[in-house]
Amino acid sequence: MAQPLLSDEPLTALMDHYLDTDALADGLPLYVSLYPTEGGMQDIIDCIRAELGVGTTKNAVFQHIQSLPRGQQKEALLASAALPLLFRPREVQGTMFGDGGMGGWRNMQGNTPVTPLVDAGCNMVIVTHLSDGSLWDRQAFPDTTILEIRPRKRLKYAGDGGNSGGLLSFTSAHTDAWRQQGYEDTMLAMEHIRKPLAARQH
Repeated sequence: MAQPLLSDEPLTALMDHYLDTDALADGLPLYVSLYPTEGGMQDIIDCIRAELGVGTTKNAVFQHIQSLPRGQQKEALLASAALPLLFRPREVQGTMFGDGGMGGWRNMQGNTPVTPLVDAGCNMVIVTHLSDGSLWDRQAFPDTTILEIRPRKRLKYAGDGGNSGGLLSFTSAHTDAWRQQGYEDTMLAMEHIRKPLAARQH
């Protein structure tokens, strides 16, 4: 596989410092989205082909973190953030994985992790999309009430005209702006959400 463009050592150091596997074991079930990679360049080519309508990418795997051996939990978390070409993939239980957002590209399967919630018995799920043009289809879960919140406009990038890394630029200004926009979008969607909630109570 080609050498990654960026080092994941800073992220690894943060995880070594903050990841508490004991607390994780006692916490809520945690799933991450993982993509079975064929190498960064091939993954990029597959995503481009899917974007052009020539097939799609493989589905992502939703991995339950607590079911992994503790030594593999960090690897799975790092794999879920391993963007192709930028960061190296990670081996989890004998398979090389990268960022699950590449999975099921045409219908956003890997970036919309509803499956583990439905499998766990949730019958109502709120999905917050990152773009209004997402082709994810709630009809894939006919027995589940899916409430979708879509941004009214392209996510705002505070203070820089939107030219400093987009959704990968996790500055405090950006995250504050995204949080505010998410709140505003949710409030606008509340009328649509109240109706199915009220129907479930009768």
